[in-house]
Amino acid sequence: MALSQDSTSAVGIADLPLDILRQIFAVFEPPYGNRNGKIDFPALNSFFGSDEYRTIKNARLACWALNVASSPLLCPILHLSLDQASLEHAKNLCSNPLILYGIRGVQICLSYRPSETANSLQRYKDFRLNELQSIYDTYGRSEEEAGDSRSPYGDQEGSDALDFPTLRRAWNVGPYTKLILSDEERSYQDLLKESYETYKERHEAQSGLVSDNTFVSTVASLLVRLNHPLSLHLVSYPYPPRMPGSRMPLASRSNFLQFMDAPHDWDSIEKLANGPSVLNLSKLLVDLPIACHEAGAAPRHMYIDCFPLSGHSIANAQGGDFDWKGLDTASQRIETFHFGPFFRHRKASYTRRFRSTLDQGFVDKLLGSVTSSPSLRYCSLNMDQFGLRGGGWTKHGVLTFNYNLDAVLSRICSHSLKILKIRGVWNGCVKTWPRNQKPSS
Repeated sequence: MALSQDSTSAVGIADLPLDILRQIFAVFEPPYGNRNGKIDFPALNSFFGSDEYRTIKNARLACWALNVASSPLLCPILHLSLDQASLEHAKNLCSNPLILYGIRGVQICLSYRPSETANSLQRYKDFRLNELQSIYDTYGRSEEEAGDSRSPYGDQEGSDALDFPTLRRAWNVGPYTKLILSDEERSYQDLLKESYETYKERHEAQSGLVSDNTFVSTVASLLVRLNHPLSLHLVSYPYPPRMPGSRMPLASRSNFLQFMDAPHDWDSIEKLANGPSVLNLSKLLVDLPIACHEAGAAPRHMYIDCFPLSGHSIANAQGGDFDWKGLDTASQRIETFHFGPFFRHRKASYTRRFRSTLDQGFVDKLLGSVTSSPSLRYCSLNMDQFGLRGGGWTKHGVLTFNYNLDAVLSRICSHSLKILKIRGVWNGCVKTWPRNQKPSS
C-alpha cells in the first residue's frame, strides 16, 4: 500500500509562539545593570555597535512575529540632545509601543552653542582654528613625517580632503590685506562664513528651546510614558564621542561642516562663556528632574556627568532663578545617584576653581537636594575629572575657594544607604561623614 504524502508543512522560526520567540531573543538582551534597576550606561552604549544589536535590527524586518519579539530590545537607551530634530526622533520612537516598552534609561546630551561664539565670527573662527590646529599637530604632522605624499587628512581615493596649512593661512588673512588669495584660499574663507551662519542658526534654535521651556516640557512628556522606573543620565558631551583622527574632520567637506557646526561640551563653554548661556545650561540640571517629577515620572536613578558651570551669572542669579525646593521634592524617590565622569573616554580636565562662595553654594544645593532623598541606597560623588583644587589667588587676581563636601554630606538622611563613594577631593575637603560612617573608596 502506498504511503500517504505528508501534507504537514515545515515549521520555521517565525511560526513559533511569541513567548518562545521572546525567550530566544532574550539571548541577545544587553546587560542593563543590577536588579535594583540601576542602568549600566557604558555597557548599553557599547551594545549599539555589537553583532547582537545588528541581529535585532535585521530580525525586525523579517516578519510580524520577529518584529514583535525583537523590537523591545531595539532601544534600551533613549538618546536625546538639545535640538528639535532629536526631540522629533524621540517622539517617533516613543510612538511605537513595542519600542517604548523596552526603553530602560534616558541619556540626555546637553552640549550647546553659546551666544559668545554665535555672536562673533572672530571668536568662532579662533576657537575652531585652535581645535583644528590641535588635531593637525597630533595626527597630520605625524603622517607627513612618515613620508605620505597624500594629504594627511585625505582618504585613499584622494577625494575632497582639505589642506590645513592653506586653510589656516586663508583664515588668518585680515580684511584689509593686499595679498592676492588663491581660489583654494577663497573657498576656505567661504567655508568659514557658511559654517558660521549655520552655527548661528543652530544656536538660535537651541536658545529658543531652553528659554521658552520647550525642551524641558517635551522631555518630561516623553519620559512619563516609559514602562520602567526612570534612569536619567545627563551628559555635556555627545556619545559616542567624536574621536578626531586622520580622516576627521578634514577628510572631506561634509565632515568639515559637521565638525564646524557641532555644539560644545561644558568644559569648553566654561572657558569661553560667562553670560546667559552659563545660567541657562546650569538651570537645566535643576529644571529637568523637577519637570519629570511634575509630569509623574520622578527619577529613581540619576547620573550627572556635567559639572555645573561656575561664573558670575550663577553667583549673581536671583533667588527665584533656581527652584531648590522643587528639586528637593523631585529627588525624594531617588535610589541611585552618581555625580562624576561615567565613561572612561572622558578627556582630562583642566583646573577648575570656584570664583566665589556662591558658585560653591550652587553645587552644594544641587548635590544636597539629590543626596537628601530618604530612598537613597547608592551614592557616588566622583570629583576626579572635574578639576577641583585648593583655594588661593589665580594669575588673573581672582580669589578662589576650597570645595568642602560637608554641606552635601550633612543632608544625607537615608537609613537605606548601602554604599557611599567619594573620590577626587583633596585632604581636608571632607570633615563630616553621615551617620559616622566612612565612605568606601
